[in-house]
Amino acid sequence: MIKNNSDFLVIGSGIAGLCFAINASRYGTVSVITKKQDSESNTNYAQGGIACVIDPSDSFEKHIFDTLACGHGLCNEKAVRILVEEGPSRIKELIDWGVDFSRVPQAKNDYRLHLGNEGGHSVNRIVHARDLTGKAVEEKLLDIVRASKNIRLYEHHCAVELITDHHLPRQQGKIVHSYGAYVLDTITRTIFTLQSKIPSLHPVVQARYISIRRTPPSPPETGSPWPIAPAR
Repeated sequence: MIKNNSDFLVIGSGIAGLCFAINASRYGTVSVITKKQDSESNTNYAQGGIACVIDPSDSFEKHIFDTLACGHGLCNEKAVRILVEEGPSRIKELIDWGVDFSRVPQAKNDYRLHLGNEGGHSVNRIVHARDLTGKAVEEKLLDIVRASKNIRLYEHHCAVELITDHHLPRQQGKIVHSYGAYVLDTITRTIFTLQSKIPSLHPVVQARYISIRRTPPSPPETGSPWPIAPAR
């Protein structure tokens, strides 16, 4: 059964999935599936803040150095550089969307972002919304998603498998195309098809590495999109 067609299919409703959905909705229709209620995600439980080069005394190179030092050889330097250098524009984007980060007075009728400090950072560069940063970001993004006519949110749904042409004979190195996903409605226990031109997977990143110790009290955070992603 085909339940819906859309231009984009987003699997996962944390900050990455919601940001992608909001930006993609400018170019077409978007379906977002999440196996929980819309606000239940690791983003919602993230308390600390977002590390970003904001202060004039800070620099990209300082942030990159701190990150690589803490990573102790585990970080991909190219990925770290992209993350650090795109940070300021992503913070500006969140502010433009209405996220209310903590600020301190700078001059009359003027405020600047309050920058905290966390382990591993040599300068203050943590942009935060009090101690509820993830919640503040998630709630604002969900407000935008709910208000968008181009985005449809499927709560209590779980991606079972991507629909691809991987069953067909293909030449070595040929790109596998995806046409949507088979989705389980966890309330009715029925499986249906969501077709899309462009699927986008946004699992909780740390779920790639299984740990017996957890901080967020959110059982749905299993990183399930990883196993269904096509091998590259």
